[in-house]
Amino acid sequence: MKFFPKKLSLKWINQAYDNNELTPYELVDEILKRAEENKDKNIWIVAPSRELYGKVYLKTSAEK
Repeated sequence: MKFFPKKLSLKWINQAYDNNELTPYELVDEILKRAEENKDKNIWIVAPSRELYGKVYLKTSAEK
């Protein structure tokens, strides 16, 4: 299991990317896992999902 700090800061994410310790897919998996674990807190306007991630990824890829 990959280590993720309790707080996912941009600094940590950038360092992990720079050191090839993290992929975008692993980050998305962790965010989805945490969202599911905390779904009863109702913290999302739109809850993250694989489907939503796929739509955003495809849209940004097409714009390049």
